[in-house]
Amino acid sequence: MLLLVKLVELVVPLALKDDPNKCSTCMAGFFLKGSAPSECIACGDTTQGGIEGCAECSGTTGSLKCTKCKPNRKPKGESGNYTCEEKICEDETACGGTAGACDAIVIGASGEMTYYCSQCVGAGYGPINGKCSNSLDSNTCENGVCTSCTAGYFLYMGGCYSTANTPGSLMCTAAAGGICTITTSQYFKVPGAAANQQSVLACGNPLGTTVDGNAYVGIQGCKTCEAPTAATGMTAAKCTACDEGKALTSSGYGCVTCSIAGCSACRADNMCEACGDGYRLEGGTCVRTGGNLSTGAMAGISVTTSLSTLCC
Repeated sequence: MLLLVKLVELVVPLALKDDPNKCSTCMAGFFLKGSAPSECIACGDTTQGGIEGCAECSGTTGSLKCTKCKPNRKPKGESGNYTCEEKICEDETACGGTAGACDAIVIGASGEMTYYCSQCVGAGYGPINGKCSNSLDSNTCENGVCTSCTAGYFLYMGGCYSTANTPGSLMCTAAAGGICTITTSQYFKVPGAAANQQSVLACGNPLGTTVDGNAYVGIQGCKTCEAPTAATGMTAAKCTACDEGKALTSSGYGCVTCSIAGCSACRADNMCEACGDGYRLEGGTCVRTGGNLSTGAMAGISVTTSLSTLCC
C-alpha cells in the first residue's frame, strides 16, 4: 500500500524562532500568511490559502505563486507560476482512456518524470509495463491492480514491470521471484519487500511504501542514493547526489539551494550551517572575516526534526 508522506515530515530543518506565529520569513515549502510577523503555511494547504498540489511557492497570501509541484502532480503554465494538475499518462489510451488511474511515476536517467498506469478497468486487466493489458504473462492482478509479479518482473505502484523493457529497465535491471534485486542509480531497493510488496522506490520521490509496518521514502531533489536500512517506523534513503541546482546537506537527508557567498554547507534553502575559510557564520549567512575561520553547527537535517516551528 502506498503511503503519501509529506515532505515537511522528512526534511524540515531546525528553525531559528520559537513562536511559529511570529515569523518574518519562511522555510522552503511554506509561505507567510499575511504581513510579517505572521504564521508560516504549507504551500499546498488549500484550507489556509495555499495552492492545490504545490510543493514550493513564492509570495504571500493573495499573491502566492507555485514554483514547484508535488511529485504526484504535473506542472502547467509558466515557470514560477504553476498550477499543479492531476497526472495523465503520456499515452492517453494507456489506462483505457479516462477510466482507471495513472499514478505510477517513473523517473528517467535525466530526471524526467513519466506517468504510467497504476489501475485498469475491465475484468482480467492489469497494469503490465505501465499499460493496461489482459495478457498478464503469469503476473497476478485483481480488480485492475497487480498484487504480485512473476520471475523477471517486479511490483511497482500497482503494476508489474519487466526488467528487460522500458520503463521497467529505468528502475530495475534484475529481478528474482517478483522482487527487484538490482536497481538503477536513481532508485533504491526497499528493505525486506516480498513479491506482493513494492520493492523499488525513486531516490527523489517522497511517496513512500510500507513493508511489515515500516515506511520507506525518498528525498525531494535527490538524484542518487543509498538504500535505507531496515528500521521500525519511517526511514528515508540517504542521498549521495542531488538534482542540478541543489546541494547535499551534511547529513545526506536533504537537497537544498545553497548560493550564499562563503558558505560550504547549508541545512535549508539558503540557510548556511558552515562557512569556508575567511568567513564566519552569523544568522544563517557567512560574514567575511579576512582570516582563516570556519564555524557552524554540523548537525545537518534529520528525518525526525521537530515540526513545531517553520520560520527562519
